[in-house]
Amino acid sequence: RAGDPEAFRAAWSLAVDAGRAHSHEVADRLRLNRRLVAWAQRLKDSLREAEVTLPLCVGDGEAITKRLAVLRRQQLLCALREGPFGSLQAAAFVAGQLRRWDALAHWSGREWYPGRCVIVTRNDPAARLFNGDVGICVRVSQGERPPLLQVLFESAPDGPSFGQAGRLFDPNTLPVHEDAFALTIHKSQGSEYDHVAVLLPPGAESPLLVRQTLYTGLSRAKTSVDMWSTEASREKAIGSAMQRHGRLAMRIASD
Repeated sequence: RAGDPEAFRAAWSLAVDAGRAHSHEVADRLRLNRRLVAWAQRLKDSLREAEVTLPLCVGDGEAITKRLAVLRRQQLLCALREGPFGSLQAAAFVAGQLRRWDALAHWSGREWYPGRCVIVTRNDPAARLFNGDVGICVRVSQGERPPLLQVLFESAPDGPSFGQAGRLFDPNTLPVHEDAFALTIHKSQGSEYDHVAVLLPPGAESPLLVRQTLYTGLSRAKTSVDMWSTEASREKAIGSAMQRHGRLAMRIASD
């Protein structure tokens, strides 16, 4: 936060030695794709461990909690939203890799499938779903009838819940949403994840390469963090502060 590159390198080195941080040189799309393939495999392992393709029984709080835990286990955070190093393309790539999973063959070509993670992008007060809420698609048992695909969200404060652990919604009734396999760093503010990967654009010209962005991304990690960047973009982020363009200070000084 102080913009001290030497202090950052020293702290990062200690985290690397402790096995809690890793740096990956990501200077082009080819190297980014390699990282994303590995990231998707890690996500697939989490979904398999959570048994996301098996139907949930109403009232099975343990199973619900297990599915919801996937949402906080790992997250890819991007400085940019658009472009080849942005969250939209990264999320689409991860989704494409996930769809190749044999366990999801039954839902091939469908919009919704078990394990799809989405983020709400428009408030829906009636449903108590708001911009930034993240959910995961699950199968819900209906007894003798085929299981239903529903989207599971954490319980809302003072609101109804499913099995006292979460809320279920028909995918067709959700407010505007998008895949949440990668998010912008800005969108992640206020959230925490066990493991985080922070993706910076390779060139140093982006105005979003400031230390506030880098700090926010890295501090979302509770246990471990990866840095996907170039040395140039990393140094630019550490050494640059966000500039406020408001004229309030000038106006106060002139009064």
